[in-house]
Amino acid sequence: MSTDFTWMIGGPQGSGVESGATIFAQVCAKAGYRIFGKREFYSNIKGEHSYFAVRVADKPIHSNVKGVDLLTSFDAETIFRHYDEVHNTGGGIIYDSKLEDIDTDKVHTLDTEFKERLHKKLDAQNTEHTIGDILRHAQNDGVLLYPVSFQEILSDLAQKLDNPKMTRFVRLYNTISVTLSLGLVDMPIKPVQDAIDSIFAKKPEAAEMNRQVATITSPILNSAKDAKEFPHTLQDTVANKEPNTILIQGHLGTALGKMATGCRFQSYYPITPASDESVYLEANEILDVTDNRPGSTAVIQTEDEICAIGMAIGSALTGTRSSTCTSGPGFSLMTEALGWAGINEVPIVITDYQRSGPSTGLPTRHGQDDLLSVIYAGHGE
Repeated sequence: MSTDFTWMIGGPQGSGVESGATIFAQVCAKAGYRIFGKREFYSNIKGEHSYFAVRVADKPIHSNVKGVDLLTSFDAETIFRHYDEVHNTGGGIIYDSKLEDIDTDKVHTLDTEFKERLHKKLDAQNTEHTIGDILRHAQNDGVLLYPVSFQEILSDLAQKLDNPKMTRFVRLYNTISVTLSLGLVDMPIKPVQDAIDSIFAKKPEAAEMNRQVATITSPILNSAKDAKEFPHTLQDTVANKEPNTILIQGHLGTALGKMATGCRFQSYYPITPASDESVYLEANEILDVTDNRPGSTAVIQTEDEICAIGMAIGSALTGTRSSTCTSGPGFSLMTEALGWAGINEVPIVITDYQRSGPSTGLPTRHGQDDLLSVIYAGHGE
């Protein structure tokens, strides 16, 4: 029987949602599964809703799919926004039990338009506007519920480590969510701890704390799984596991590709979501990729996108393999210089990280809105 399983974690921006999803994805990838992630976050530092869906399969996959098999939430907004995405047959929701009495009026980050749509839907179903009532309605439709007290888990850990302050470390809720989920699908604790060590390699104290949380949390839902017959299981090692595979995000793939093919100069002006590529290149600019192309990549942050493409062209004219990266608004500023490079046959690479439009668009919402602009950019042939 093949595996095709979608897991989602949600929470406030800055609460560790991406770190939790990275742990989950890394555990599954090391087991041999194929991974496709869908990350959604707001262009703010903290507070607004963000979520990360991870699709896990034992065959090649190239996109996310509609619907969620297991949703885990440590805040109310995630349930309000995503409860109806969970499959009615075989789907499950892990949630903090203290959330049940919260209604929509107590979640101030819910925008008015969404609340109106949600209230209209709930009223048509004769369902009150609280988390508890919504979850009971989902349960009646066949969704399996797994309430857990996140605070009790932290209290147990604080007592075990003789550190009362740990009861306030709510940032650990993301690790609790992940290990509850992996425990529910029968993933053993060792791969989880290995993933935590990898992700927090530069923060040994944080790694040890998260390891302790994982150890305590992992077995909690084992009895619940048996009782409620959660139908999904992820094996520790996939039978057709392929060697020499890596788990990367898109910006890492482009950066590694530039390194391997001899890019030795990259200019850029910071712009979401393109900046991550240049940050990675700069952090790894000293390299020795192959015997015939050793060397380093010079990464220069410029004052604007016009300067970025101008420097890339100037570098290319010296015979250096050169590139830049940007997103839609920045690419618009580059088109005049791109036309000049074209008519003078100057070879440069521009990586465009597309985001939703129109105009300057939504900084953290990915799309394909720049596609036609990129294809037909420039003047003349």
